[in-house]
Amino acid sequence: MGQVFMVHHGDVEQALRRLKQHLSREGITPGRKRIFEKPSEKRHRRAVETRRKIRKQKLRVVPY
Repeated sequence: MGQVFMVHHGDVEQALRRLKQHLSREGITPGRKRIFEKPSEKRHRRAVETRRKIRKQKLRVVPY
């Protein structure tokens, strides 16, 4: 059966934070889980992914 999280009654935000903590401990990355993220977290994740893509593209460039 599923994991039981102790949260205050009706506190959805806290429940989502606890679920995200649990998933990250299991090695499920933020990009792969489909649960609510704060807008600032989304912006940060997208910025990190963009920087990673740019870095990969720079490594692929062939110096001639």
